[in-house]
Amino acid sequence: GETINRDVLGKQLDHAGYRKVASVHEHGEYALRGSIVDIFPMGSAEPFRIDLLDDEIESLRLFDAESQITIKNTNNIEILPAHEFTLDKQSINLFLNNWHEKFPNSPSDCPIYTDVSKGIAPQGIEYFLSLFFQKTSTLFDYIPRNVRLLCCANVQEMAEEFWIETVSRYNDNNIDPLKPLVPPDEVFLTRHELQEKLTELSSLILHSSSIAAASKYFDRLRVSCFNIQTK
Repeated sequence: GETINRDVLGKQLDHAGYRKVASVHEHGEYALRGSIVDIFPMGSAEPFRIDLLDDEIESLRLFDAESQITIKNTNNIEILPAHEFTLDKQSINLFLNNWHEKFPNSPSDCPIYTDVSKGIAPQGIEYFLSLFFQKTSTLFDYIPRNVRLLCCANVQEMAEEFWIETVSRYNDNNIDPLKPLVPPDEVFLTRHELQEKLTELSSLILHSSSIAAASKYFDRLRVSCFNIQTK
């Protein structure tokens, strides 16, 4: 019964990183076919079909991506962004300009470069996220200053292992001129940057002994609650 503008919805989906196709089969795709709008939202088990009567929603239904046959009706659709970036003209141009600055000697037929120039988000594009923006943010930019972090005691050891593995993979794979890579410190926080971010916030460190004790406590609590519920 609600009304939507088909063309405006298409632009919103484009801005959210969805790809316009003839028939929807995969996550992050949408199709406009006459009075029907098909969308496969990120995080959804099945795609959705919106039937329109002019600008009024006549029905919302789930459908099978393989057979394209509707399964059942639903009352609402939650559409999450397809990517952390948009694939509109402005974002694509910024990506291409940053690519030339980052990889000035790369061939023009690099698969990543070619796909993005066509408005396609290829596999692994998240490692080139910084090229879509003038500046990127981290999770710490969204955390209020008055929170308390709950950290495992070995968080720095884990960060060290992750960083060593990441740099090793970068050194091993950054040899193909058709597949240049963005340096790890432009994709992830370094272990030193992570430590600085953690020290800026109040933290509660969980050691293995305290985790084990807490686990036993919650196990007993869960049993107690279960016994109360069944009496």
